[in-house]
Amino acid sequence: MTLAAFLAAWLGKPCDFDGVLGPQCVDLVNQWATQGKGKPALQGNAYELLSKAPPAVWLRTANTKTNFPPAGAIVVWHADVPDIDVGPFGHCAIALVADGEHLITADQNWDGKAYPAVVVHTYSGVVGWLTPR
Repeated sequence: MTLAAFLAAWLGKPCDFDGVLGPQCVDLVNQWATQGKGKPALQGNAYELLSKAPPAVWLRTANTKTNFPPAGAIVVWHADVPDIDVGPFGHCAIALVADGEHLITADQNWDGKAYPAVVVHTYSGVVGWLTPR
C-alpha cells in the first residue's frame, strides 16, 4: 500500500490496532507497518520501538544533525521530553516530509488528538527512525 493511500484511509479516523487502551501512537505505526509495509507489528511502548525492532526486518537509524528520515519511516521520540510534552511512553509517528530542521509526520495521540493528523515538528526528542528492509 502506498503512503498516500494509507493516509487517505486513516487521517482523521481513530486507529486502535491492538484494541487495548484506545487509539495510541503505536497503534497507527503498527497499522502502517502491517497494512502499508507488510511487516509484523512492532512491540513495546513508543520509546522502545527503535531498540526492540528486529534488525532483520527494520533498519534502525539514529537521529543526527546530518540526516533525516525518508517518507514512510517510523520516527521515535524519547520518553519524558519536557519541552514538547512527551510523556513516559515516548512518541512515534510516520514521516511524511523531512529536512535538516523540520519533520512533518502523521501522528496519532499528539496534542490530545485520538486520531491521525498531520503535524509539523522539530527534531527535539527524536531518537531515530525505522525503515523496512
